[in-house]
Amino acid sequence: QFIAASDSIAIRISPSDCQGLNGQFGMQGAIYDGCGGVALATHCNCNTSDFILASGNFTVGATYVMVLDGCAGDVCAYEMEVIYGSTSVDVNSLPPVGQIIGEEYTCIDAQPVYSVENYVAGVDYFWSISPPPVGVIDSTFQGSAVVNWTTAGQFQLCVQAFNACILNTETVCKDILVTNGPVIDSTYISLCQGQCFDLPNGQTVCEEGVYEVSLEHIESCDTFKTYIVTVSDAPVTYLPEQVSCGDHLTFCNELIDSSGSYQVNCQTSLGCDSLVSFELTLLNPIATIQEPGNLCLPGVLLDGTASQFSEGNGISRQVSWEGPPGGLVPGVDSLTATAILPGTYCLTVYEEKNGQSCQHTDCVEVKTIPIGIPDSVQLCQGEYLPINLSSDAYVSYLWSTGDTTSAIDVTSSGVYSVQTVDTAGCIHSATIEVIISNDLYTGLPDTASFCEDGYIYVQAAKGFSHYLWDGQFE
Repeated sequence: QFIAASDSIAIRISPSDCQGLNGQFGMQGAIYDGCGGVALATHCNCNTSDFILASGNFTVGATYVMVLDGCAGDVCAYEMEVIYGSTSVDVNSLPPVGQIIGEEYTCIDAQPVYSVENYVAGVDYFWSISPPPVGVIDSTFQGSAVVNWTTAGQFQLCVQAFNACILNTETVCKDILVTNGPVIDSTYISLCQGQCFDLPNGQTVCEEGVYEVSLEHIESCDTFKTYIVTVSDAPVTYLPEQVSCGDHLTFCNELIDSSGSYQVNCQTSLGCDSLVSFELTLLNPIATIQEPGNLCLPGVLLDGTASQFSEGNGISRQVSWEGPPGGLVPGVDSLTATAILPGTYCLTVYEEKNGQSCQHTDCVEVKTIPIGIPDSVQLCQGEYLPINLSSDAYVSYLWSTGDTTSAIDVTSSGVYSVQTVDTAGCIHSATIEVIISNDLYTGLPDTASFCEDGYIYVQAAKGFSHYLWDGQFE
């Protein structure tokens, strides 16, 4: 045996003069964590030359057992040397005990088990009682002790760590109060309906009553306990039908995502479950308009038949369309309509039950086909702008001036618009702003500053037929 004085230790074994009994030569060996403990280092090959037993898992102050064996009963001489670490211990080499773990309150003839907080295999522990006559330490094992208390009063249980070389001068003690027993004790248990309670003897109780339990081999003086169990009924509350907007409802932390009959567990102020029973209707109408095409005569279809409505009885439903004045023509049913003017069209679906109303709206934009003319043009006084839309694709024209020809001459400032109808009946449109003035606006600032070797980006107003720049440009 040896006592570790460092975490890492290496021991060299040097066999010699092996006799080769039973046809085997050499030695093998191992280091164990105490007698019969875990092996920290092993060498299982039969060696006649030097071999090393080493580990980095030693605990300073613990006692370890090194076993050396001749292979198949061979007999060898040997020498050993500590080549790394230390086995030279002192009083500071023992690991700390920590606290004593166990009952602070116990009774006469009880046999509680106490143990050290920091148990280390390979370290022995010396237990003592102060004063000695009040109890008997029946047995000790692996840092624990069984104490049979024989006298009532306030006492101390103490422990010291030691090994074959030293006894730790530090003594750890725990105050223990020992009382006479046994004592009959009553415990009141309040359960909610449907709850159960496990008694110390393994019995599970779910109903009201008085239950007596005999506790054996306990570390306190309560030898007999009476459990008085009461059960609080879970009330059932019936609510009127619940109507809610949306695709779900959260009720007493339970998520409900469909209409139907429900019984939900809720908590009362006493902490017991309460059953709440109700019918639920979820109103979740969804309006959907299919994307329309460009506006063509006699109009473009607005199709809302993909809209969705909630399931259930007693639900009233309504549908309404909105759009530009004069632009809507009702369809064959409430979910379709025809747009004859460009603009924004919206479908709203409504559902109502028991005074709760829910709605949803979807909108689309009906557009004409744009005509490729400028958005704006600037002219000088005395000039005019001819606009010619002559094309074989158009069959009719309507200008904001009232003209119905393919071309007009603009001689005054203003905003002009035109709608044309092509051979397929589709409507094309355009708007142009014409500005006639002696003081034309170029869109350029009067002055601009920038850093040396820098640059500035400038852009003239649109609508001119020619541009002539004066300066250095890239």
